[in-house]
Amino acid sequence: MTDVQLTTPLGSERRRRDWRSPLAVLALVICTLVVYGRVCGHEFAGWDDQLTIHHNPRYSPPTGAKIAQTWKESVNGLYAPVTYSYWGALAFMAELKDVDPLGVHLDARVFHTGSLILHLASVLVVFSILKLLSENVWASLGGAMLYSLHPVQVESVAWASGAKDLLCGLLSLCAIYQYLLFARAEVAGRRRWSHYVCGGLALLLAMLSKPSAMVVPVLVATLDLLVVRRGWRKVATASGGWALLVLPLAVVARLVQTVYAVAPVAWWRRPAVAADSVIFYVGKLVWPVALSADYARRPAVALQVWGGLWPVLAVLIAAGLGVWIWRRRAARPWVAAGAVIFVAALGPVLGLTPFMFQYTSTVADHYLYLAMFGPAMLATWALVRFRGRAVAGGCAVAFALLGVRSYGQLSHWHDDSAVWVHSMEVCPGSFVAPTNLAACLGREANVFRHGAEDAREAGRMEEAEWMLGRARENYARAADLLDKGLAINPDFMAARHNAFMYNFRLGRNQQAVEHLEALLAVNEQLPAVVRTDFTSYRETAGILWMKLGQYEKAAAQFERVVAAVPENTAARDGLREARSKSAEARLESGEIGKP
Repeated sequence: MTDVQLTTPLGSERRRRDWRSPLAVLALVICTLVVYGRVCGHEFAGWDDQLTIHHNPRYSPPTGAKIAQTWKESVNGLYAPVTYSYWGALAFMAELKDVDPLGVHLDARVFHTGSLILHLASVLVVFSILKLLSENVWASLGGAMLYSLHPVQVESVAWASGAKDLLCGLLSLCAIYQYLLFARAEVAGRRRWSHYVCGGLALLLAMLSKPSAMVVPVLVATLDLLVVRRGWRKVATASGGWALLVLPLAVVARLVQTVYAVAPVAWWRRPAVAADSVIFYVGKLVWPVALSADYARRPAVALQVWGGLWPVLAVLIAAGLGVWIWRRRAARPWVAAGAVIFVAALGPVLGLTPFMFQYTSTVADHYLYLAMFGPAMLATWALVRFRGRAVAGGCAVAFALLGVRSYGQLSHWHDDSAVWVHSMEVCPGSFVAPTNLAACLGREANVFRHGAEDAREAGRMEEAEWMLGRARENYARAADLLDKGLAINPDFMAARHNAFMYNFRLGRNQQAVEHLEALLAVNEQLPAVVRTDFTSYRETAGILWMKLGQYEKAAAQFERVVAAVPENTAARDGLREARSKSAEARLESGEIGKP
């Protein structure tokens, strides 16, 4: 049996087979909507959604001027103006007349519906690319079905903030499709530069959606060399032009990304982190269970697996597979191209260079969105090479199982709490999961607390007491969860801040001030340019230490406040009182006056 070959069928044969393509497209649309359709009724998942969408001041309310500002500056360490403009456009349609108790004024259903449409469009572009390359409709359908239904795609589709991956993936795939039309036209003796230009425009928009699209020139060069099989000089010229196009934006992306919180990894150990990530992803492709919003696979964790032996094995396994695939690239070009595309698409987030998400984990399902085009190619190749009813039946069963698995995985993305309850179950090493689940409980507690205040003002004392009891119960549960997260990562500032707040509201002044002191200490360790001004919190720490009778500690905090804000009379008074009470305490204990 020969490998998949690029062919140009006769016009009569193409017309005779035209009915198959619409049927395949219909199957893709139906299956994608059946599996993912219920996401349109989900709530926001919280995992960045508060920061990027529903509490983003640019969309409260959305205005053209606010959205235009995203083209002039980076947001949260990411320059992605196309994505923020997309969210802004949806925000205009998603505005609610009434704000819910948690302060959300945007309808999550609009954003989830938009994500589903983006995913469906990507699936259809993948099908078009595979059909263009293989000239086999049914094999291309299988490849596109894998791309659509694999459970690792659920995170990108079900997470509203994952739209940046969907947009980047869709536009990158459009760029690849246009490039292949250009390359194939030249093989046939025609020059169609319009495809090259349109592809370049799509690539530019992909880069402005998420900078990871910088890998597209590598992807098209791989396809051009191994599958289309043009000469390397032509490939270098065409793909090199696109590389020059994305280079300035890639530099900007690197400059604006903040990685100060990521523990540094020696350059010679980074290939081990990358190899571990690739093998981890392959494992999830083959056996997609225990999927989680956070895998807690930080570089330090990966490098200590099996006492440090696993990183060495991971490098050897990855290198061995790479050599084996490369040596068979001539006989199995589709296999080689699929493998290279899978790894290259993950290149920016494998850990060879630090990126900010590594503070939580090097690996995440949403990083696989574009990379899944590689496995889709492998599936298409396998379906062309191994034909028969048994193979078709096996594929149908496999896709059905993947669809059922993805459908079930969607339930873990229904709302904020569902995401983190599931993540804690499957990834006990995550410090993010308990912290974010605690934040959910804290927000509910705040609603009860404000409700109790309103009930008390209205004279409904019994109702107020009940609401206060519920609030205290939630704060206590949240504080316990934060202790779990801080046991894993004591320097996680979000957890420290919330632990201080919840213990303070519970009246646990000792625990509250200890968390506050730890928060202030971590903040001091940060670079000056990203350090938060916690002067008011220092004043709060001084007040709490006063209540606990720790006057010297209180005086130390008030001194810092007065040094930073000399006109703060309350801090001056607090400092004076702390020093006075400290002197009295020392006098009573006999420390003052001793020879």
